[in-house]
Amino acid sequence: MKRLPRVISGFAMRALSACVLGMVLIAVGQQHSVAAEGMGMPGVDATSALKGKTDEEPALSFDSDFLTVGAGKQQAHVDLTYFARKGGMLPGRYAVQVWVNGNVVDDGRMVNFRSWPDHPGKLYACVNAQQIAQWWGIIAARQATETDATVGNPEGEETGCPVGGVAAMVPFANEQFDFNKQRLTLTVPQAFLGSASRLRTSPQRWDQGMHALLMNYTYSGSQQQNGGRKTGSDYLGVNGQMNLVGWRIRNDLTAHKNQGGNTQWNAAQTYAQRDFSAWGGGQFTAGNTTSSGGGVSSVPFSGVKLDSDDAMLDPKFTTYSPAITGMANSPSTVTVRQYGNVVYQQNVPQGPFSLTDFNRSGNGDVDVEIREADGTTRHFTMVQAQSGALLRQGGLTWSTSAGKATHGVGYVDDRFAQAGVSWGSWANTTLNGGALLSKNYQAVAAGTSVYAGLWGAVSYILNTSRAELSVVPGERGTATGILHALSWSRSFGNTSVGASWSHSQTRDFYNYSELLMMKPRQEGDENRQRNGTRDSYTLSLSQSMGTWGSLSLSSGCSTTLGSSAVQNNLSLSYNTTVKDVGIGLSLGISTYNGTDSRYGDDDSGQGSNENRTDRTVGLSLSIPLGKWLKTHNVNGTYSLTRNNGEVSQQAGINGSALKGALSYSASQGLTGNQTGNTSLGYNGRYGSVNGGYSYGAGSNSLSYGASGGLALHPHGVTLGQPLALGGGNALVAVPGVGGLNVNNAVTDWRGYALVSGLTPYDMNRIYVDMASVPGNVELDASSKNVVPTRGALVAVPFKSNKGYRLMLNLLWDKGDVPFGSTVTLMQDGDGTLPVTGIVGEAGQVYLAGMPPKGRVTANWGEGKDEQCTARYALPDTADPQKLATVLGGCH
Repeated sequence: MKRLPRVISGFAMRALSACVLGMVLIAVGQQHSVAAEGMGMPGVDATSALKGKTDEEPALSFDSDFLTVGAGKQQAHVDLTYFARKGGMLPGRYAVQVWVNGNVVDDGRMVNFRSWPDHPGKLYACVNAQQIAQWWGIIAARQATETDATVGNPEGEETGCPVGGVAAMVPFANEQFDFNKQRLTLTVPQAFLGSASRLRTSPQRWDQGMHALLMNYTYSGSQQQNGGRKTGSDYLGVNGQMNLVGWRIRNDLTAHKNQGGNTQWNAAQTYAQRDFSAWGGGQFTAGNTTSSGGGVSSVPFSGVKLDSDDAMLDPKFTTYSPAITGMANSPSTVTVRQYGNVVYQQNVPQGPFSLTDFNRSGNGDVDVEIREADGTTRHFTMVQAQSGALLRQGGLTWSTSAGKATHGVGYVDDRFAQAGVSWGSWANTTLNGGALLSKNYQAVAAGTSVYAGLWGAVSYILNTSRAELSVVPGERGTATGILHALSWSRSFGNTSVGASWSHSQTRDFYNYSELLMMKPRQEGDENRQRNGTRDSYTLSLSQSMGTWGSLSLSSGCSTTLGSSAVQNNLSLSYNTTVKDVGIGLSLGISTYNGTDSRYGDDDSGQGSNENRTDRTVGLSLSIPLGKWLKTHNVNGTYSLTRNNGEVSQQAGINGSALKGALSYSASQGLTGNQTGNTSLGYNGRYGSVNGGYSYGAGSNSLSYGASGGLALHPHGVTLGQPLALGGGNALVAVPGVGGLNVNNAVTDWRGYALVSGLTPYDMNRIYVDMASVPGNVELDASSKNVVPTRGALVAVPFKSNKGYRLMLNLLWDKGDVPFGSTVTLMQDGDGTLPVTGIVGEAGQVYLAGMPPKGRVTANWGEGKDEQCTARYALPDTADPQKLATVLGGCH
């Protein structure tokens, strides 16, 4: 730190020299016209540049004795040859940002630049084939030669790069170096870019993050009492992940308990995962996870998996995950089951709901249970008909898995291998295929996705299976089945339509998981039937009508193998705004005919045999009371619902406070059962809590929950909102400065904040809300960019100084400190922001972020007699929020 003033002073003198040189060049350049073949002009061909241009005007010449800095000192002559032509620059080693075809592929890379032999000052990057391969996989068609090692190679400079740089190694490539922006721009034909060019960002920019332990927790519970009968449930989900040397060691643990029952623990996933950029990028996973691929049903298993990762590719390759939607007639608990386990539970208010943030494993069906406030339950199955997404021509996604299935009863061989692939075979057409192979079971799927212009996009998959039933006691023979899956989507301006159809052509189609869990027939089970879905139809429509609002329609129908059970669902909604009043109309029809032994009407678990039709019609109003009453964030609500002939009305109020952190709602029934409910939620910097209570018709219900996240890292423990374990996260550090708003988080008392929801493998901006920065704090930047890998916790440190703002009057022994001198605060610690200032008139200098007392050094040259040191001290009554003026003797 003691040498810092001398270094800064030397830099200042060199900068002043460069300014003088620049003014001379500008003044002389106004009288001369130089050919536009200089550095930085587009379209420069490497061959023509190497040979030179015969029609160029003569280079400018200068007398270097004209440029001297420092009176009375012997100065070396400056070689101005490099500046004789427009855009000329001195060869050397510079830190540059590298761009390839309009994309940033490297930040702060130190690159040697040489000058063309016959065009001094025109620079090219001295790089070799191995170096450019790191920039989006550029493929060199030519290597360096012995001639390249001598031509244009100043003494002492590294060898191994051809004359002309990238343009000499890659045909039709173009290279531009902007010295002022410190940017090296390369334009390379697509044919000379490797598989890495399909990635969203260059792997050179990926940040694996720090070593850390990340954890999310979600708790929800409910208690209902109806006519003296008490029911309830509790759910706890803990998702943990350890980040270590680029690996993600993941464990998802859930616990579910019904009133009076035992707690069911489930370790859904326990695995180690690491990403890679080869072959277009992907993820390697080992442990307990779920297979996927090619239209064949997913299988929970223990083993290894290798998948491509769409997040590494251009966003157009990402896929859509359908939401779980439905209608709650009262404050309800929605429980989602997959493979027989509870994978998600959420308390929802009365009305329509849409859930998208649950952890679904693979592409298996999910069973949804809606438990109303009075204890009644409804069930429906959301079928996941797998179909390949359209890919651009040449696009490729793939998955391979091998291991032992975890959900089996021991009769069927649980060792298997599964693979799937989707390939953009030609324009507007994608081919899909997959296979699952085991000793007692084999399944093959093949299909295609086609964009048919006016007809929209169509996807079809044919899935066949062969299951050896004879390995299960009581079963005989081999079952061979066929399953068809067809989907269609089309957009007509503001109208979007989609439909899907899944059909089991034969009753002998089995999924691998179904065969693994098959148990021997018991006495009396000779005629037992399967409960698998035979046919499923879905239709959806959404229409935006501008100022008139929006309309949406969804419907579904499913039939069950071995029974006459048929389930139909239809929902229609219309929403608009009139004079700031929100209006919503909804219609829901659900029919069930037949027997389904999987669920019962109640907790007894007995099956139901019934024909039932539920019809719901609703009207809802949202009135902006805050706008009319000059009170912010307060809305009045009104709803009218007709459910199976029973009419109910409710009126209520909802709003928020504490800058949106606190939310509240209350409503009361006006007719019918006159039920009421209240809810309160707080969304803070360290997590979220919520609670609700509803009553009426001889029953009452209490719901509650909490969620949040935490990170254990080298700097300690930081609490916050839930982290994106499958996405990107950042640990923002502004040591000692709490209460700063950083993206969607706030720094704690130590100055740390967890920022979640970052897009993996993409550029993410971490910004500080400067309005939240105290007046006595100075930051080195207001924002920084990061490119996190999947699951990473990236460190984003901001250097800061917390102190006083002062006007320091320097009193030098020989008069005023020279104008333009550099003043530096002498301090220790790499995490602190350097404090510097420039002396103005009468020895005055403005400095910010200063401690109450300290020592500064002023430099106006490199000699010992061209610097002085001053000590200062502020009075105890100094106000950190106001500018202080102090004197300092400089010696």
